[in-house]
Amino acid sequence: MEQNKKMIPQITYFMGFIFGFVLTFIVLRALNIEKYFNKGRVFEIQAAYVLLSLIGGHLIGHMAHFIVSLF
Repeated sequence: MEQNKKMIPQITYFMGFIFGFVLTFIVLRALNIEKYFNKGRVFEIQAAYVLLSLIGGHLIGHMAHFIVSLF
């Protein structure tokens, strides 16, 4: 039982991370950040999408982990 209580914040972080990654990716696509890059720089644009989505996912996952760990 104690092992399950320790896993709940970790599961919450992971689920928040996945949700935040997808949400951030959708928002970035709606913002059309391609216009800030030079034409033909496909790899840089894709890398920016992935890195910014990872950062957004981490922030949302960490926030969910913090909220769950309060209780």
